[in-house]
Amino acid sequence: MGVERVSILVIGQASDELTQSLSSINISKNIRFELITTADLTTATKLLSNENSDLVILSYPSQTLDVLKSSIRKLHEININLPVIVILDNYEETLVESVLDIGAKDYLVRGQINNDIIIRRVFSVFVQGNGTNTAASREYKEFERLSTPPGTGITAQAFGVASLAEIATDTFSELIQDYAKLLHEAVESQIFKVNHNISERLRSIADGLGFLKAGPRDIVLLHQKALKIATVSRPPEQAKIYAEEGRYLLLELMGHLVSYYRNYYVYETRNKSFVNGREPGV
Repeated sequence: MGVERVSILVIGQASDELTQSLSSINISKNIRFELITTADLTTATKLLSNENSDLVILSYPSQTLDVLKSSIRKLHEININLPVIVILDNYEETLVESVLDIGAKDYLVRGQINNDIIIRRVFSVFVQGNGTNTAASREYKEFERLSTPPGTGITAQAFGVASLAEIATDTFSELIQDYAKLLHEAVESQIFKVNHNISERLRSIADGLGFLKAGPRDIVLLHQKALKIATVSRPPEQAKIYAEEGRYLLLELMGHLVSYYRNYYVYETRNKSFVNGREPGV
């Protein structure tokens, strides 16, 4: 599989925190991100008319809901499937709901953007397969295929009869605790603008799950149990924040597992070719 280009167009105020975070995105070695910035919507629509972008980020300072609605409508007149992320000056639940209702796929809060947050937001948009780009959506869809190879013994149990919670109870419990801790820190990153390097540690959890041949139902079970641990005794408004951040964490975890399984099967294929190519008796 070759490297595919993903184009992100930022319209409006492209702050240093935004451009630096976007430039650092590294979801998969098979996807290369290209960042384009423009100050106004008129120039942006001309750019989009001549060349496709896979994601638009609207970054107007002191924007009104009417301006955002008009901007999203004009963007969707060019491409109805174009995903749009809106940057808000501050978090207000009613404003967030309104922005999503008028067609935005997601939102960021100005002054609270760091690498962890931007990676999860952008990754979430792409892996849902709702945009114009197919590379990242294929990354997500490959998870189920790559994580369910034919096998026997414990591998077959993991994918057919028993779950990891049953056949690797202690290890799976440790991974749940690690994931619950990351969920806490993901919420901290969102609220307090703290960078916990979540993506690298999430990749480590994915490696552990991949080694155990985790399948889709194992990942969902891990997420559900970790979310329950993270939100126990928390009021509903806090639990809602955890659930939202957890969604991004889950999607990124699946993406890391796709990479793990792809690399694993490339290695296995090469190893088998090497063994089969040996001279008899060697």
